[in-house]
Amino acid sequence: MFTPLTVKYTYYDTERFGVDLIMKTCFSPNRVIGLSCDLQQVGGASTRIQEALRIPKIVPEDFETMLNSNINDLLMVTYLANLTQSQIALNEKFVNL
Repeated sequence: MFTPLTVKYTYYDTERFGVDLIMKTCFSPNRVIGLSCDLQQVGGASTRIQEALRIPKIVPEDFETMLNSNINDLLMVTYLANLTQSQIALNEKFVNL
């Protein structure tokens, strides 16, 4: 007798908390759900952000090795650039003598 309808919720970011609570009550048998604490909300939000960004998980030791390697590369390029500049300056002085 009744025809099921597909419903799409449209809401602003500030209304997300209320919409999430309403969605949770749909699956609760007695249609009652308690409010979560701030820490749980922050944890849930960070989980959603990680899923949305698909941040790769990396072992801290691997990250430190990669960072040190990149820093060493940068220092080497800086050193070579300074060395080249000093060689060019010396060459110009010798040519002008």
